[in-house]
Amino acid sequence: MADCRIGGLSGLLISRTTPPMLRIALVIATLAAAGYTGRLAIYMFDESRTSYSVLDRDFFRNHSCLSSYTEAARLAPTGANIFDPAVYSEVASDGGRGTRHIGSFEVDLYQYPPPFLVLPALAERLGLGFLAVRTLWFLILMTILVGSLVLTASWIGGTRGAIAAMFIPMMFLAPTTRVALQSGNFQVTAFPLAMLAMIAFFKFRPASAGTALGGIALGFCAVSKIYPGVLGIVLLVQRRWTAVAATVASGAVITAVALGAVGTKPFLDFRDSQSRILCLRPTVDGGCGHRRAAAAAADRRVRGRIADQAASRPTVAWSLESRVLPQPLRA
Repeated sequence: MADCRIGGLSGLLISRTTPPMLRIALVIATLAAAGYTGRLAIYMFDESRTSYSVLDRDFFRNHSCLSSYTEAARLAPTGANIFDPAVYSEVASDGGRGTRHIGSFEVDLYQYPPPFLVLPALAERLGLGFLAVRTLWFLILMTILVGSLVLTASWIGGTRGAIAAMFIPMMFLAPTTRVALQSGNFQVTAFPLAMLAMIAFFKFRPASAGTALGGIALGFCAVSKIYPGVLGIVLLVQRRWTAVAATVASGAVITAVALGAVGTKPFLDFRDSQSRILCLRPTVDGGCGHRRAAAAAADRRVRGRIADQAASRPTVAWSLESRVLPQPLRA
C-alpha cells in the first residue's frame, strides 16, 4: 500500500506508489459523495426543495426524527406525558386520532431518555423555530460525523488509517447515512461521539482537558441513548479510573441540567413507559397484552405499506412480506 506519512485520503491520492486506477476511483467516489451530500444540503436549507430528498418517497420526505425532539422539549414543561403517542397526534376529520404536522413534516414520537432534551430545550429557550433547528441540527450532525471519521482515520495512522480514510466517501454514498442525516436522527451522531470519546481517553493523559471532553461526550451519549454506556465496561476493565469518573460525573451533570430544564415528570413518565414495554408492570390480565397489541399494530402498518407496493410492484411486495414479516404474522 501507499506511503501514508502524509496521512489519510490525501496521502493515498498523491503518493507515487498508489495505483492510478485507485486514485481515479477515489476521486470519483469523493466527488459523487460530495454531490449527493450537496443535494441533501439544499433540501436541509430549503424544505420546499423536496426533489432533493435522499429518496423520492412521501415517507422519507415527510419523516423527521428531529420533530420528536423539538416537540418533546416544547411539551415537557407543560406537564404533558411526552411518551404518550396521543400528544403527537391530533383529531382527524373522522373523529379519530391523526398524525400531527409541522409544516409538511409528520411529528414523530419521542422515545429517548429525558436527559437528551437538554439540547432541544436549549433551542426552545433561544426561540428557534423548527425549520431553523432543522438546518442547524443538520450542520451539527454533519460536522460531528465528518470530523469523527477524519479524526479516527488520523488516530489509526499509517496504511490502516489511509484505508479507513479511503472509505469515508462510501459512508456518504450509502443512502442510509444520508437518510439518517435528513431525518435528523441522533443515532448517526451517537456512534461518532462515543468513538471520539474513546480515542480521547486513549490519546490524552488522564488529568487533561482531552479526557474531560471525552467524559462529556461519552456521558452525554450514555444518558441520552443508554447503549454507549457499555463502553464504560471497557474503561473499567482497563482501569481507566479518571475516564470513568469523567464519564459518570458528566452524565450526572447533564441529567441534573435536564431535570432543571424539563422537570421530574418526564423522568417518571420514562420509567413508567419502559416498565410497560419491558413487562415489569403486568397488565390487568396478568400478562403483557399491551405488547401483543403493539405487535399487532406494527403488523398492520407493515401490511399497509406492502399493500401500497403491491399496487405497482407486486414482486417487490411479495419479497417484502416474505422477508419482513415473521411466519406467524403472515396471512
